[in-house]
Amino acid sequence: MDLHYILIAFILVYIFITGFHDEGNLIATIISSRSIGIRSAFITASLAQFIGTATLSTTVASTISKDVLKLKYLTIAGNDLETMIFTGLLGAVVWNLITWYIGMPSSSSHALVGGMIGPFIVKYGIDSINIYGILLKVIIPLFFISGFWLFDRVFGDVFDKPYFEESWSKSQYCLKKASIFNSLYFKCWSRC
Repeated sequence: MDLHYILIAFILVYIFITGFHDEGNLIATIISSRSIGIRSAFITASLAQFIGTATLSTTVASTISKDVLKLKYLTIAGNDLETMIFTGLLGAVVWNLITWYIGMPSSSSHALVGGMIGPFIVKYGIDSINIYGILLKVIIPLFFISGFWLFDRVFGDVFDKPYFEESWSKSQYCLKKASIFNSLYFKCWSRC
């Protein structure tokens, strides 16, 4: 069987696994906060997924080819490129399945970036990756999100308790609406 067909089939497997791995995390917040109902959340998530895919479908591929890997090494890979893409996808799929099984939240896009870096480092060395692009597109966002998590753990009780009872319902309403916007934003435009 030709490697092209195997690669296309495995890309579809990766997309399927990304679907059940990432999408539940995005709508769980708006469902658990009771911002909108379950049916509305799934309809909204489906529409947002379609809009994101239709408008930004090649953003991850573009980021990997321009910001993470050096273009020179993509062009000289030749016949090995398909094998390297397959092993990168395999690494991302395995990582997604492991984190899904143990219940650890992780990003399928970041797993794909990590999976693609590996074969290029093995084949061409550390010079084949763009350290500056990885810093800007992977490492800094990782610490930025971790910083929000740490802030929530340290100061979460202060913001969770209604110290001012009369303004709490208004704040809660605003937070629910913000969670809907936040979920839609990440659903549509988190493809980088």
